[in-house]
Parts: sequence; C-alpha cells; structure tokens
Amino acid sequence: MKNETPVEAPAKAARGRKLLKFVIIGVLFALAAVGGTLTGLVLAYQRDLPMIQEIENYQPSIITEVFGDDGEVIAEFAVEKRVVIPYEDMPDVLRNAFVAKEDQRFWNHHGFDPIGIGRAVWKGIWAGRLGAAGGASTITQQVSRMLFLTRELTISRKIKEAILAFKIERAYTKEEILTFYCNLLHFGHGLYGVQAASEYYFDKDTRDLTLEEAALIVGLAPSPGNYSPFVNAEASLEQRDVVLHRMEEEDYIAAEEAELARNVPLQLRRRGPSGNIAPYFVEEVRQYLEEKYGATRIYHGGLRVYTTLNAPMQRHANGAVDRAVRDLDKRQGWRPVAQNVLRDMEISIQEYQSDDWLEPYAAGQIVTGVVIETERDPKIRIGRFTASIDPESATWTQTPLPQLFAVGDVSQFEIASLDSAAATMVLKIEQEPVAEGALLAIEARTGQIKAMVGGLDFEKSKFNRATQARRQPGSAFKAFAIGAAVEEGYTATSLILDEPVRYVDPHIEEAYEPKNYDRKFEGWVTMRRLIEASRNVPAVRLTQQIGPQKVADYATRLGLSGPIPPYLSITLGAAEATLLEMVSAYSAFANQGIRMQPLIITKV
Repeated sequence: MKNETPVEAPAKAARGRKLLKFVIIGVLFALAAVGGTLTGLVLAYQRDLPMIQEIENYQPSIITEVFGDDGEVIAEFAVEKRVVIPYEDMPDVLRNAFVAKEDQRFWNHHGFDPIGIGRAVWKGIWAGRLGAAGGASTITQQVSRMLFLTRELTISRKIKEAILAFKIERAYTKEEILTFYCNLLHFGHGLYGVQAASEYYFDKDTRDLTLEEAALIVGLAPSPGNYSPFVNAEASLEQRDVVLHRMEEEDYIAAEEAELARNVPLQLRRRGPSGNIAPYFVEEVRQYLEEKYGATRIYHGGLRVYTTLNAPMQRHANGAVDRAVRDLDKRQGWRPVAQNVLRDMEISIQEYQSDDWLEPYAAGQIVTGVVIETERDPKIRIGRFTASIDPESATWTQTPLPQLFAVGDVSQFEIASLDSAAATMVLKIEQEPVAEGALLAIEARTGQIKAMVGGLDFEKSKFNRATQARRQPGSAFKAFAIGAAVEEGYTATSLILDEPVRYVDPHIEEAYEPKNYDRKFEGWVTMRRLIEASRNVPAVRLTQQIGPQKVADYATRLGLSGPIPPYLSITLGAAEATLLEMVSAYSAFANQGIRMQPLIITKV
C-alpha cells in the first residue's frame, strides 16, 4: 500500500471545505425558502383577516333586564344571556383559575406559546392521538377565535388564530385580553360571560365567588353542555377538581386549600320550573318592546326596562289565585290520577324524576310526587324524601285513603311539614286544577299595574286571561248604570221600583223579564239599596229610565273597548269585557272620577 503524498492532503481538505460551503449555502437557501414561504403565508392569510381595531366596535349580545318598581330584576330577554363586567369585578381566584387551567404562561407569552404547543403535542403523542390532550391554544388565541374565526379544526384556522393573537397582544394589555375572554366564554344554558354564569349557578356576583365556585365555573368552559351541574353533577365536580389540581400545581393555592375546596359539596342556586314570578306581565312587556324597538334590540341590545310591577304584591297575587282555584277545584270532587309511571312511561319508579324536585323545599309548597307504596298508609317519593299523607287532607276526596292511589301514580301534593335531616315529609292531597283564574291590581291614582296573573301556568297556557279573555262581567256592570244615572241627576236616595216587570225587545219582539237572585221583590228601594244588595230588577228599570244607550256610552268612556249593544240586559252583564278593562274602569271611581290609562312601563 502506498503512502499518501503531501500533495493529496491539501486537496482533500479543499474538497471538504467546498462541501461544507455547499451545505451551508443549501441550509441558508432552505431557511430562506421556508422563511419566504412562511412570510408569504402570513401575508396571504393576513389579507383575509379582520382589522384588530374592530374589537373596539365589537358589541356583544347583552341581556335586556326587566325591573320591578323596587329595582328587583323580574325577567331577562336574551339570545345570549350575557352581563359584561370589567376586569376589577373579577376576583383573583377566578383569574388564577382560568390561567392555571387554560394558559399557564399567559402573563409571559406574546399571543401564542411554543412551549405550550410542544407540551400539548407531546401529551397527544403520549395519549396515542395527536391533539387528544388539547391545550395548544392560548387565552389570546381563544379570544381571536371567539371574536373573528370559527371552531373548524384546520391548519389554516390555527395560522389565522396565531396571527390574530399576536396582533391582539400588541394592541391590548393582558388585563384587557383576560377581560375579553371572561366576557365572551359560553357556560351552557344560553349563558355567556362569567357574571351571567355566576348569577345562574350560584345566585351571586362574580366578585363574591368562593374558590370551589370559581373552579366549577372555569371547569365548565371546555364543554358546558356536558359539564353543567344541572345536567351532570358528577362530571361537573370532576372538572372542578381538575381545575383545583391545576391551581395547586401552578402554586396559586396551597395543597390544604385545594383539599378543603374539593370536599365542599355542590351547592347550586335553587331553580324551579320558571324563575319568572310574573310571566303574563312580562309577556305584555315583551310585546310592547318588540313593537316599539324591534326584536333585535330586545334580545341583543341590553335594554334596561323599568316597569310598574310590585314583586311582593305579585307573589301574593300568584298565591291568592292558586289557592282560590284549588279550593274551587276541590269542591268539584276528586278525579282519578291520570299519569302512572309503570303504565305510561318506559322507566321504573326509582328512575322517575320531576322538574320541581329541586331543594330546598318549604312547607306550603306544591310538589309532584310518585306513589311507591299503597298498603294502608301510602308512601310517596319526592326527590330524596320519603313522605306520608296526612289522613285529614283526604276528607275532601270522599274516598278512603288506600283507594286513592296505585303504585306508580304521579300526583300533586302540598308539603305540610318536612325534616331535611331525616329526609321525610308529611303531605296533603292535592290535584292539578282544571279551572283557571286571573287577577289584576291597578294603582288607581297612577294607572300603574302592580300585579297581573293571567292563568295558573304560563308554560301550559300562554293565553292571558287578564288582558285577552272577553267575559260577561255580570253584576259588576251595574256600576256603569249607576254612574250614568248620577250624571243624569239621580242621587243615592232616588227611588226605583223593585217589582216584576216585563219588556218586549222592539228588534226581535221577544219578552225580557229580569229576576232578582233571591226571587223576591222589595217594592220601592233607594239607589243606595240597589247598589248594596245588587238588585237586578231595579237596576234594569233604572237603565230603561235613562236609556240603555247612555249606559253603553258611559261604559265606553270608562275604557270598555268592545261592542256594547244598547240592550237592557247589558246592565246585568250581557256585554263582554276584559278583566283589564273592568279593573281600569273601576279605578276611576276610586280616583275621583279620573281614569288613568293602564301603565306597565315607566322607563326604558
């Protein structure tokens, strides 16, 4: 073998340097190509992206709130139930929970987080499915997506998201970005923003949230439809504990705090079938607003509507109508139970759940129960409670207690007493009324409607019997005949004959013979006596004397809008009117003859 000559070594070194030079140039060209490609992509995508300044003009859909006369919120209108709040109203515990769960390096990155992306990719690979662990989007990227993009899972969307996030970071402070985020997030049940979620789930302002409550709200964000505590309490608590664990890992809370919070049971705002105490009144408000401002303004504009409704009066009105109708219904007798779990549903008694099984319960409350035992003393299940029936409450049914129910029957009951610790109740027998009722309360001096009940259950019947039902008012119409007579010069001591009388209608030539309720006659009576005893015959005679047209005109002047034919029988209530018209007309008598136009809204 020949030894290398001294000339060959320098030649080899030269070839090595030349090769290295080509490699370096190739790498530089590749980097330039990649850089150019990325720059081209950014420029290409940037042309289609919105201007970040549009955030300043962004108008989120905000809840329209309806207030009673004392400032209490009685209803809300919204497509997205959102209450926008500033950064200062968000407690540290909530901000830290979001950062710990969603974006641990939020305060340090510039819109997108390569470390976070790498961590998410690694977790996805470890899980056996790329992207399975999620977490690659920063809070700023999520804001850009919620404001400007869709949720489609594409590379182009991720590129746009990163570009927008970088721009948002340059234009806004971290505090402003976190505020956008907390007000934009969806939390299920049509709720948007942390304030709406806090009010709905816990009935409190965001600033008053405890550690475990804040963690639960943050845990809802990835999938509120699945993690809502009203839908899946177990999954909701699991997500809450995940957030607490992340806060502990990021040193926002101590291990002892996390453990204490994990042991706090789920305590939610009590929600009934409807939180609206005056649904018929609110519907009247909604119709007025829609006619004047349009549906878009109502459901997106965040109006503040101040109404005349008095909440305490409305609650008393609701109770009064419910009691009166139920008392009337009991006088009609017991009706066999219509629904049975075993007969009508493909579930067991243990699986049955009622919409009104939401604690805490209270004595006097009407609830739905399912019969689980009928031997001698029937046993009823109401949520986690086992209840017995007060035998005295069955008297009105005129049926032996053991014969009233069959196992699986679903019926209504009134809670007589309860022991929450022992989970027991004593019930009174009720049944769902078939009759309906209405009530209206107007402040005579101002015309303001203070309470309105249009029926027993708005969800079952939206027909408003206070404003839409035209009924014969009966003897309540006599007041208009008296008023018309006073205008004609009659006084309280004017005498009218209470004796049998027979009139012939000139239009149809039929006889009309009014009768008193007691079928008796008192001879000459004063107009005062006519009013006190509501005597029919002298009232009709009075109408005949002054002319039925004058009575009809008088009623029209007092606000009755329907047709009032000038017949003698109108005095006894043959014409039709709504409850609103009648109460408004009567308010004039209490207001020195001045009738104020009925009013439901004072300010928008």
